[in-house]
Amino acid sequence: MKIIKVLSKKVFTGSVLFSMILFQAGALMPQGQAFAAGAKFEGNLKLWDSAKSSWEDPISANAGDRIAMRFAYKNTGETAKGGAVTIDFKDNTNKKLVFYGYVDADNSDYLMNTGTVNVPVSGLQFTFDNTASWYTSSGKKDVNVDISKEGKRAIVAVGEVPGGGGITSEGYVVFRGTISSPAPRFNYQEGDEELLKLLNKTKGDTTWQDPVSANGGDVIAFNVYYHNGVVGSVAKNTKVSIEFPGESGNKIATVGIVDADNTSAVYDYGTINVSGMPEELTFEKTALWYPNGSSTATEVPVTISGNKVIVDIGDIKGCWEYKGRVVFKATLSKTAGPTPEPKPPVETPGEVLGAYTEQELGKVPVTGAPSAVALTFISGMLGYGAVARKKLKEKLLGSKLQSAIDIARKKKSL
Repeated sequence: MKIIKVLSKKVFTGSVLFSMILFQAGALMPQGQAFAAGAKFEGNLKLWDSAKSSWEDPISANAGDRIAMRFAYKNTGETAKGGAVTIDFKDNTNKKLVFYGYVDADNSDYLMNTGTVNVPVSGLQFTFDNTASWYTSSGKKDVNVDISKEGKRAIVAVGEVPGGGGITSEGYVVFRGTISSPAPRFNYQEGDEELLKLLNKTKGDTTWQDPVSANGGDVIAFNVYYHNGVVGSVAKNTKVSIEFPGESGNKIATVGIVDADNTSAVYDYGTINVSGMPEELTFEKTALWYPNGSSTATEVPVTISGNKVIVDIGDIKGCWEYKGRVVFKATLSKTAGPTPEPKPPVETPGEVLGAYTEQELGKVPVTGAPSAVALTFISGMLGYGAVARKKLKEKLLGSKLQSAIDIARKKKSL
């Protein structure tokens, strides 16, 4: 049988005597009713069942649902002074949200009723709205009122409530609020896999591991595992990503990251040991997503932002059945060497530089160099090439012509 606590308040020579009386409702009073010398309330607490479109108790709901609860009261005694209606939310245990509803006044005992919401998991919270709806005269008047909050308790002052049990002594207050989801959390439970593991696809590896060894040109796969372990929670806008160095190297350290808007990021390191020349990673623009524990992959786009690749997988619920993984792929590409300087253009045929150079090759002290290198070297040494030689010839011809003119002038003067 339900045990009800009644706080009797009586005035003796100016002092207030508080006495707590415990009694069984069925033995001493009707359930949901309290007696006092002044005002005397009857009432009940009901919750809105959207499936039935009616006020019920108990009801069922999920995290994120909006809940309305109605506390109806009637004063069958004298006029109540300083009346108030209160809803007290108790912590969610055993997959139940339990609410305690009270109505009391300065000159009455309080009346308590309970209401229950069955939920799929324990640990959910409830947040009251800042206002409530107060109906008096059997619902003919709706007054929106502010709520006073004390911790997990919401209070509406109803003031003076007429007595006598008639229509004017009746009313009810509707409180509303939201069942809050607990905060999500990734990859913390026993049984969770390693967040980041690697695999050399070029070598034909079949086991995910960390670290891996590789050579230039090898294709490396990156497996990023995620699991929101908080049942009843939802990780909003979840992103799976890999951060990697922007420069080449023989020991490439990467970071796998799982993050969401409403939880802290978790991360893990993965290393690639590269043989030979230093290498750098070039990631593909798509990845494979295995959601909800599936072995079948969905191809998803990859966002490349600087030295980070990102896949957006949306909202992730909390439970083992919603775990998953994203597989990225990248190639170890050799670092490009410096761009060679462009060679000077070949001059017009007729005065062929190559032939002239080969003729003078014996005069150049180049030992053991291939002919192409020697040609290039000699071309650089000669510098001016065929055009320069043409100008030299013209200069020589001009000099000889000037000498002939000078001799002719001397003879004429004689």
